[in-house]
Amino acid sequence: MKELIPILVFTPALGALLQTLNPRPAISRTLAIVASLVSAVAAIALFVQMDPGLETPKYVVAWMRSYSIHFALGVDGLNLLPMLVTAFVFPFLLISEWDRQFGRRGIHALLLLLETGILGALCAGDLFLLLFFLMLTPIPLYFLASIWGDEGRETSAFRMVSVSLVASACLFFGILLIYHAVDPHTFLIEDLAGKLAGKTTEIFGISVELQHIAFPLIVFGLALRAPFWPLQGWFRKFILKVPTTVAVGALLAGFPVALTVFTRIGFVLFPETMKAHLDVWIGIGIANLVFGALTLLQESDLRGILVSLSSVFAGFSLLGIGTAHPTGLVGSQFILFSSMVALAVWGFASEILRYRTRTYAIAEIQGVLRTLPDLGSATLLSIACAVGIPGTAGFISFALLYMGAFNYHPGVVLAALVVSLVVTGFLIQVYRRIFLGEKVQERFTRLGFRERLLLIPLAGVAICVGFFPSPFVEIVRATITKVLA
Repeated sequence: MKELIPILVFTPALGALLQTLNPRPAISRTLAIVASLVSAVAAIALFVQMDPGLETPKYVVAWMRSYSIHFALGVDGLNLLPMLVTAFVFPFLLISEWDRQFGRRGIHALLLLLETGILGALCAGDLFLLLFFLMLTPIPLYFLASIWGDEGRETSAFRMVSVSLVASACLFFGILLIYHAVDPHTFLIEDLAGKLAGKTTEIFGISVELQHIAFPLIVFGLALRAPFWPLQGWFRKFILKVPTTVAVGALLAGFPVALTVFTRIGFVLFPETMKAHLDVWIGIGIANLVFGALTLLQESDLRGILVSLSSVFAGFSLLGIGTAHPTGLVGSQFILFSSMVALAVWGFASEILRYRTRTYAIAEIQGVLRTLPDLGSATLLSIACAVGIPGTAGFISFALLYMGAFNYHPGVVLAALVVSLVVTGFLIQVYRRIFLGEKVQERFTRLGFRERLLLIPLAGVAICVGFFPSPFVEIVRATITKVLA
């Protein structure tokens, strides 16, 4: 089973390479989608073969033996759900670009390279390898934005790369401190577990506890990449300049990866520090909830809604992490899954609307349901998943999250419920205006097969996980219980 992990991570990179070798459009785009589908099949096969009672699959090969750098990849309950949603969404991102008029091979290759970076960062079991994949993801995003974005795209893309470099520098410095603090030196997360408590390091001749310098550097680097409030300004400007296909890819590379890495490094390498600052994580989570809800109320662009909702979902996930309770942490992982399914459907629906109306502005789109009822149904289901309506994956996410948060403090649940009500009310109002508005849009062409293919499978996943969550819950819970113990 462990042999499936390199196939999962590197088949998209192979597909990206094949884009440069075959100029024929039909063959190149077919190869791109096949490469991403192979990765998705490998992800599903890993999930099907995983047993909560058995050891999780790991693929470890010495990369640079002299420096104890390993090619270590693994799948467990901490990265299973974001890994699955990433592998499942990217084939649809490629399908959505099937009819692009120019640069089709380029955008397919860059999306496949981005997929490899995200999956590698999620599955990395070696800190050096983790840094490698985290530094890889901004490269395809830069070219995707600077070539296919709107006016002002170069500035936004350059700002994104600059922030990513600062984040990578913080992560690299923190990882180097961890590497030199243990003897023998190693980057393997599994080998570092339990060895960093009480360790000190010297910075400019001053002795500092490792948990007071390395962990904050890593957290700050991840917060920049996520991005969390109040560090999200660059991310909003970036998303508002790119097509929603690129926006969904950027969202997958953002808070799901950052929160997964944060959970693993925090609870595995720095458990005492992590648990000593639970109030901080809860506070940051609530701040993201409040800020995301307030900005959402002012959104006038379909892409802007993606940004604000990502801030809200990151806040919900942080609340689950901050509880340090098994149920809350399982809910946090489910939030990453359900939110990205909902955001992906919203993103595809936004691109379909823009294709027909030539705009992302909410005020200029009304009465769409009468001509595009199937699009209205899929969008309504994405909203239901986003706000936790029973029968969707979102309901399982919020139920587990609130159960865990109640053990921490009932006030946290109350704050989360208030924000959830505000978000629900806003999304319903936006839906009413776009799909049920009094002004009827000109008669659009019906959704084609490819457009339905972007919506129906993802909507089906949201419903299936909502009704049959047990296999996912058991695997995630088994890993989290082991980590917390």
